[in-house]
Amino acid sequence: MSPNFRSYYLSTAREVYRIEAVTRSPMFTHAASTLRGLDTIRSFKAQERLVNEFHEIMDVNSGVKFTSFAISQWLAATMDWIQFGKPSFMYPRKIFSAYYLGFSLLCIGSIFVFQGE
Repeated sequence: MSPNFRSYYLSTAREVYRIEAVTRSPMFTHAASTLRGLDTIRSFKAQERLVNEFHEIMDVNSGVKFTSFAISQWLAATMDWIQFGKPSFMYPRKIFSAYYLGFSLLCIGSIFVFQGE
């Protein structure tokens, strides 16, 4: 693996994993504070609002997880090109299944959604 390619991947992956950790923290905080204030939430009938807030927090975290998965798939495909000169989908029975193909396309589509294209 060339030094430029390696440093590019490592810096990008490190940043995405950092963002993933940052977006994971509000999920745990929200869940813990919801459990602590469950009586108050029920008395003010705020269940629906808190469920919607939690879904928004989870959407952000899921988007980052999709990006993380897309980066690892990109690395695998690039390594296939470097090592074999062919993409991994040239070997469908051995390496690449329909599940991973569909999930990779979903990740790529979500990246375009996040970029606003």
